[in-house]
Amino acid sequence: MKITAQDKHFVSLAEIKAHLRVEHDEENPTIARYIDTAVTWFESVTGVFLRPTTHTFRFTESPVELVTRPFTSLTSSVDDDAVAITTTTTEASGGVTVLEWDHVVSGAATVVWVSGYTSRGAIPETSMQAVRCIVGSLYVDRQLEQPVALHKSAIPMGIFLGESRVSV
Repeated sequence: MKITAQDKHFVSLAEIKAHLRVEHDEENPTIARYIDTAVTWFESVTGVFLRPTTHTFRFTESPVELVTRPFTSLTSSVDDDAVAITTTTTEASGGVTVLEWDHVVSGAATVVWVSGYTSRGAIPETSMQAVRCIVGSLYVDRQLEQPVALHKSAIPMGIFLGESRVSV
């Protein structure tokens, strides 16, 4: 699967600074990078996209499960000759979208779809708490050269990541 377009995420610097209890602005660029990293890592680990994200992939058989969540829309599906093919989508358990087409007639399909939340308010709080935990861990550990032990924030981060993987 290839990500071909991705909108800016909805996690604000002000929200994260409030969570970290940082009142000064000197580290804003650092915290902003940590937010970008946390959102990208969260999406990679969970398959849950916190922002609208366009995906492209060539599938050789039908049906297939699109495990990027939440599914927003199917943009296009074409065969190897770039001819549009008819596909159907259904929702399976766990928020997985199943895409199906007549692969015997049409062969492989290159599919373009969009997944992700379209607003900050639509993102589940457990997912946002996971992002806050990730940023917090990065911020707290920013000066450690070689961490000796698992930081305490890694435990709740793991809990929220696990919850986000199964509950969205």
